[in-house]
Amino acid sequence: MKPVSPQLPRRPIVHPPSEFSFGPFRLSVERRRLLEDGQPVRIGSRALDLLTLLVERAGRVVGKEELMAKVWPGSVVEETSLRFHITTLRRLLGEGADGPRYIANISGRGYCFVAETRADEGGNVDDIAGGADVRGGGSGVVEAKEKTKAMSTSSAPPTPHNLPARLTRVVGREDEFRRLQALVPAERLVTLTGPGGMGKSAVALAFAGRVLGDFPNGVWFADLSSVLGPGQIAGAVSHALALRPTAQPDRPFLLVLDNCEHVITDVTALVATLMRDLAGLHVLVTSRQALQLGGEVLVRLAPLAVPGPAEVQTAADALRHPAIQLFVERAAASEARFEFEDTHAPVVADICRRVDGMPFSIELVAAQVDALGVHGLLDRLDDGFPLLTQARRGVPERHRTLKNLLDWSFDTLAAPERALLKHASTFGDSFDQNALFKLLPCHPREGVLRSLSNLVSRSMVDVDVDAGPAGARYRLLETTRLYAATKPHSD
Repeated sequence: MKPVSPQLPRRPIVHPPSEFSFGPFRLSVERRRLLEDGQPVRIGSRALDLLTLLVERAGRVVGKEELMAKVWPGSVVEETSLRFHITTLRRLLGEGADGPRYIANISGRGYCFVAETRADEGGNVDDIAGGADVRGGGSGVVEAKEKTKAMSTSSAPPTPHNLPARLTRVVGREDEFRRLQALVPAERLVTLTGPGGMGKSAVALAFAGRVLGDFPNGVWFADLSSVLGPGQIAGAVSHALALRPTAQPDRPFLLVLDNCEHVITDVTALVATLMRDLAGLHVLVTSRQALQLGGEVLVRLAPLAVPGPAEVQTAADALRHPAIQLFVERAAASEARFEFEDTHAPVVADICRRVDGMPFSIELVAAQVDALGVHGLLDRLDDGFPLLTQARRGVPERHRTLKNLLDWSFDTLAAPERALLKHASTFGDSFDQNALFKLLPCHPREGVLRSLSNLVSRSMVDVDVDAGPAGARYRLLETTRLYAATKPHSD
């Protein structure tokens, strides 16, 4: 009798995503079909191959040599052919002066797909394709179609949600995503907090899209930025939850409450009631201050990491830092011909340092690259570039300028807090409590500390409690300092 070899367990086959959604588009890899708002897009095979390669590695640079080798296998092609097809692809996707941007050119390296994408490992491919297999027949293709159908029919139904579509990806927040992934399914209430302009709304939306599978009764979003008073808050939340399945009400569901700081007291009361009455409810809040409810867990968004002056020599060095990545992506979005070169690296690093690594400010200044260039933009910052009032289009009024964003926070402050913020703007660097006392000798120390604590809790002042034996040190972000310096003294 022949010896029988032990049967090792077969490793499960992991299928790559077969469909991707971005903006109004849906790309079916299996069926080689691109849809825009449900309608087929006429696209050549080379452009489709390029799009597929870039989308499958969204957020990462794909080298020009690799693109040419995979799209034109076994052929010798000029780089001009690649550029021509990239230009064609951009035109098909609707890139233009006022449109969204999908593909960034990274000088000397290649191209990067920069829009927010959502991958689908299953999906109704035949419904999306709506026709015959464009690649031809063959048993392999038929088998793949049958496997795809089996995956679709055996998988759980999609999670219901009302999340708005996003056109840009979130950069440099993977650590925060991992922490939220650990906390939100396990805790009842998580608040994402931080100064205005740090991208709390964008992070919350992107995260909510990632955890749809964790909440079988849905993920529901309510933007509270324009509501006033408990009645309007309750109405917005009721509207968001209207489509929630009710057959099994205790199954987990997630409610995302965005922009809560201006109605924080009323939101706190409503969340407390909802958490008491709805057993399956998990809440993710974005706010510049905490709700201060029992069981609340805080996740604070800090500025994006910015390299020091000596850390950047080349474009490759710079692109390891999230603030630089965001600047390059948004600069490419405003100017399709923008190429990030080694000579740009230290200049862009300097620009990002001057705006504190704040995503909102980085996006504002990067959008000016098409008009000023990288070096011209730095010169304008030296000359007092009107960063506070530089406007962008297609966004809510409070996000149109940095001044509007800071007004949103400033208007919620009490008079003593406004006065203290104005005084603190005279410090060019960090400061401690004793420095404040010396600056304000006629003010009761208890009142100064109370106002300082309130400014910290509202994300208007940063604090480093582990600064050293001398005690905590405080600082204003440069953008906040510039803003506060424009305010008149109120005492």
